[in-house]
Amino acid sequence: SGFIGDLVAAAPRLEVGGCALDALDARTGVTTAGGEARLKGPVTVRSLDCAGAGFSLAAPRIDADLRADPALARINGALALAASSARQADRSAERLTGLVTLKGSAEQLEGSASLAATEASLGMATTGALKIGGNYAVRPNAREQAYSYAGTVTAEEVRPASQDVVA
Repeated sequence: SGFIGDLVAAAPRLEVGGCALDALDARTGVTTAGGEARLKGPVTVRSLDCAGAGFSLAAPRIDADLRADPALARINGALALAASSARQADRSAERLTGLVTLKGSAEQLEGSASLAATEASLGMATTGALKIGGNYAVRPNAREQAYSYAGTVTAEEVRPASQDVVA
């Protein structure tokens, strides 16, 4: 315990799992104290494009503040998310922001998750501000695998995308 340093990673382009990340830049502080490690700082990408899934993000950024012991028996933290836009097939969202909190272990994590966009196009409808927020629980262990999320969605200025959809 007692380490203080920086983790810096950069790549002009990475291809992972059918997705391409352009201009990856991670500049995070790393500390250890009291038997746990802390990772804090931003990770930015100019763009994320998953062509096979028809999904893309423009200018995504994650500001991480994560703490964990070496065995991942204690995990605590938050991820602040932002992106200029997101696209998936005929759906899109603009100026995304979000926050994910987490607490637990590698065997079970719980927390809250929220995401907001200033406007969205959802195929059948367009909206002004769109927000989703709630709580989740994850048990990824294959024997007792379980995932749950309970939340609320709010949308302002909902309009049919086309009059043909309404008819």
